[in-house]
Amino acid sequence: MHSFLPVTQAVRSRQSITARTSGFGHYTASESCSVADNHCGENGQCGIDIAGRGSRIENNHLVGNLTAIDAASPQGKNLIIRNTSALSRGTPFVFSTNNYFGTIVSNTAMGFGGFATNNSWANFVY
Repeated sequence: MHSFLPVTQAVRSRQSITARTSGFGHYTASESCSVADNHCGENGQCGIDIAGRGSRIENNHLVGNLTAIDAASPQGKNLIIRNTSALSRGTPFVFSTNNYFGTIVSNTAMGFGGFATNNSWANFVY
């Protein structure tokens, strides 16, 4: 069962939560966090904001955010894998070079809705 959180959430560990709002609500992951299996939609800025280092961001579904996942912190050293971004109004994934992340696969290059990858760690944009 998913709960509904319409406000900004600072997390250490967050799993299986739905966060949806028309304002600036989103998850902010600080140091050594785990953010997995969540649905973040229609947030004013980003769905998940990674502000620190050493976090694992995995298997989240992000819909209608300006940015799905923002990991632009120069501290980096975060693992970002198996996430999906749909209907982003800006750049879906913003990662600094100090982060580790699965390939970003987009179906826009296919032109008919298909995906082509054999990378099980990939992050998808559609």
